[in-house]
Amino acid sequence: MMSKKTKQSSLPPLRMPPLPVVEAPPVTRVAGCDDKLYEKPEESTGATTLDGRLLELEVDRVYEQGVTRFREETSSACADVLGELQGEMSAMSGRQIRAFETQLSERHSAIVREEERLRNAFFAFTEEQLLEFQKSIVVHYQKRNCTLSLTPSVPTNDEHLDKFYISPSILDRKAHSQPFVSSVTEPPAPVRCFRGVFYHNNYIAHNIYMEGESGIGKSAFCAKIVLEWCRFREHEYTHAQDIHVRDEASDHISGLGECNTRLHAAGDGFRDGSVLGEFRFLFVVCLRDASEVECDIDQMIMHQVVKYLPMEYDLTFLKAILAHHRCLVLLDGLDEWLHPERNIRQCACKRSTVVPFCRTRTSCTVLTTTRHWKMANAKLRDSEIDKHLEIVGLENTDDLINRVLGSLNSRYGRTLMKEQFDQEVDMRHCRHLIARPIICMQLLSLWYDGHLHSSSVARIYSSMVDMLFRRARDKKEDAADLGASSALYQSFGSSDVELPRFYQLHRNIIDNCNFFLKLCKLAFDTLFTLDRESSIVFDGKVVNKYLSGLEWIAALETGILSQTQSLSTLTERRTMYTFMHRSFQEFLAAAFLHVRFARLEEALESLLWVTDSEETGDISARLSDLLEEMYRGQI
Repeated sequence: MMSKKTKQSSLPPLRMPPLPVVEAPPVTRVAGCDDKLYEKPEESTGATTLDGRLLELEVDRVYEQGVTRFREETSSACADVLGELQGEMSAMSGRQIRAFETQLSERHSAIVREEERLRNAFFAFTEEQLLEFQKSIVVHYQKRNCTLSLTPSVPTNDEHLDKFYISPSILDRKAHSQPFVSSVTEPPAPVRCFRGVFYHNNYIAHNIYMEGESGIGKSAFCAKIVLEWCRFREHEYTHAQDIHVRDEASDHISGLGECNTRLHAAGDGFRDGSVLGEFRFLFVVCLRDASEVECDIDQMIMHQVVKYLPMEYDLTFLKAILAHHRCLVLLDGLDEWLHPERNIRQCACKRSTVVPFCRTRTSCTVLTTTRHWKMANAKLRDSEIDKHLEIVGLENTDDLINRVLGSLNSRYGRTLMKEQFDQEVDMRHCRHLIARPIICMQLLSLWYDGHLHSSSVARIYSSMVDMLFRRARDKKEDAADLGASSALYQSFGSSDVELPRFYQLHRNIIDNCNFFLKLCKLAFDTLFTLDRESSIVFDGKVVNKYLSGLEWIAALETGILSQTQSLSTLTERRTMYTFMHRSFQEFLAAAFLHVRFARLEEALESLLWVTDSEETGDISARLSDLLEEMYRGQI
């Protein structure tokens, strides 16, 4: 056992309690034991007695109890003191952290306020600077964006838009229903003024999508917007009067219904140019020119508008204008734009998208034009579309014909009349073609050049198809000049079939022979399918049997095929396809027989075999006439 001295040296000073007086216990003799064990030893021997031994044991026990009790009391006291110290340290640490956070927050707020002050000071352009920038844009648009071609076959024959523009028929698909879903109970609302285009429920719309078929007038409508905006600005510059131009964030305005009613009663739509005057700046972007090259709309504006202005402006200046002033951005031709795949990591959106990258700005309104098939493929959410408009044709084709004839007569010194054109069109049963502006103007050009009266109906349709191929090729070549691929409209490979002499004047059909023949096969098979309901409207599975991926896109972009969505429900939206018109489908079906059979009799016999029912009797008669013209035209 450890001695007391050793224990005391290893422990802190201990105040020992007084030792109790221990009396010796009475001695009890045990039977059978030697009596010598119970004899009291002699004191003179110095040996440890039993009483001393017991006393020593008791002292050790008391000592151990005291040490244990001291340790417990000390540990408890130390724990209390440590807890108090930790609490004080925690409180002190919390106060210091909160004080530091407060100082950091105040410093950050000061930095933000200083940045805002510097930004406002930097972007606080003078009215003279803003006016100079605006005037430069007006002059630029007046020279470049206010004309359209009179003859689709010769785009360089352009004329000022004001001389022959006719207002289109526009429907608001989102007025009573959800986007892409035709309302059964309430038809789409007609739009007859600019306020009906740019305002929804008396508030300005920020994301507007306008769709329509090829050649229906989408680009012409964008040009009309530019023309009216420039006209309003010129009026503002030249007349000394206060014209209030709203340039703040508030969007509320009233009078939409009155505008539509008043203009409809007057029979003169889209004359409320003051609505366009509410936009301080207007920027037009041709998406075809940026296809596969750019994705950021700000960059497109810089390259297509700002860089052509007389003074030099940087991207920071443009972004400030877009962020702090009421702006209108026209994106024309979403169906002609492809996302640049080469430098996708350097792209603003960092991923391949169907629509260009556009920053969210409450001061900007973006109007995007596109075709039905691209709108369907975009799969935009309803919340991403404030207004969904559709151009369905012209309000008055007679006015268009009169105005175009007036411009042509003035240019070439002739006096041809609309009545003469109408007589020729009715004679050849082509009245249905003039509903689409691009076809109407092409037909008018053929007649004006003296080719319509000497051409058969088959020749007219082949000329139309050739023109559509050429327009698609020209658009792709324009994009190719900016670095995009032109492979889509190059020849789709050589063909083992030689086209008849009837097509020798149509260079674009010959260059795309395989593509043309596949369209003819698709038209023939769908027109004479056993399922009569699928002869006009068919789904993508049918198209996929005849056209490859690139050919499919080419058919949509030329406008020969149209893509729409139907049978829309909460759980399903089906994509359906049609030819641009039933008459084009019949012409292509007749061309299929013309190419396949060398003699007219063989083609008519094959036609008779597939049209032996009463339902297809009228189709057989029309195709027979087309075939006779085709075979006669190659003699």
